[in-house]
Amino acid sequence: MGKRQDPSQPRQKPGRKSTFQGEQLEFLVSKQAEFKRLHDAGTTSTFWGDFMTEWWTRFPESEELLSDTDVGLEEKNPEDNSDDGEDSEKKAPAKKKYQTKKQKMLSRMKSWFRYRQTVATRDQKNPWTDALAELKRPPQPPKKMALWQYYLKVHREDVEAEMAEKWPDNISPQDALGKRGDIARTQLAAKSDIFTDQLRERLEEDHQKVLEIHEATLSTPEETSPDDQAYARERVSQVIKPLLNLVRKYTGAKNVTMLIGDTPLNPNDDFFLVAINSGLTVGSNPRDWVEWDPSGFTRKVLQHLMAFLCECTASPPNREGHEKSSQAATAEAW
Repeated sequence: MGKRQDPSQPRQKPGRKSTFQGEQLEFLVSKQAEFKRLHDAGTTSTFWGDFMTEWWTRFPESEELLSDTDVGLEEKNPEDNSDDGEDSEKKAPAKKKYQTKKQKMLSRMKSWFRYRQTVATRDQKNPWTDALAELKRPPQPPKKMALWQYYLKVHREDVEAEMAEKWPDNISPQDALGKRGDIARTQLAAKSDIFTDQLRERLEEDHQKVLEIHEATLSTPEETSPDDQAYARERVSQVIKPLLNLVRKYTGAKNVTMLIGDTPLNPNDDFFLVAINSGLTVGSNPRDWVEWDPSGFTRKVLQHLMAFLCECTASPPNREGHEKSSQAATAEAW
């Protein structure tokens, strides 16, 4: 009857031990980094030849264990004049068995490396997972303003007039923000109940409109109107710049740039050109790519982009006369 396992000890999983132990296992582990590098580059075929050569050099006993010496795989004596054909026939089964065993060992080695590469790839966290999940998450609906905030928005002129009267001198933006809030609360408290009720109704109506716009933006329309496109172009930098900063952070790159361009809709219009950069030079005066060499960027990058844009339309515009005005428009977009 077999020996019972101590219940206080962790249960041992059944199974055979690894084929490779001791120094052989250490050697395999030492080659994992090189295998990963070549695996990622798609050139593992060059790995195995060098690896097996070094393996047999380090562990010649492995080859001896594979050989079947009792059936005649030992090295032939030069003075032995026995019939080569008969000798080859005797050795043929042993050679076949030897090659089969050798191929099995190579297969086990390949399985050892590939299994660990698969585990490492599976366990490695994708650095983009959280960022992409955040982009997919729908934004929270806008919060409703406090009544005094809405009063400040609607009756800003009254608040600013009292602000100028009480604090004619310039004050810091942070102090001014707090003082405007105090004035708005005081003025609102002095209003009649009828005024307050009407203001509250307007606030509810405006907030409902904001919620409707928010709901509409959650679904991407199949086509955007010219007004929508113009609105998006005005604010594209505000949306893209944080994303480029995120890309630069995760990739560790020195610079990430997005170029956006379109040809003029009308002959007298300008090209639509926007360059959005993430990444600054070092030193006491950090600058992005455009600021570092504005004329060079315009000449080498933007004019090249304009030429490409002209190839993207069936009726390309004449670029002459557009370049100077486009540069000015692009500078504003930067």
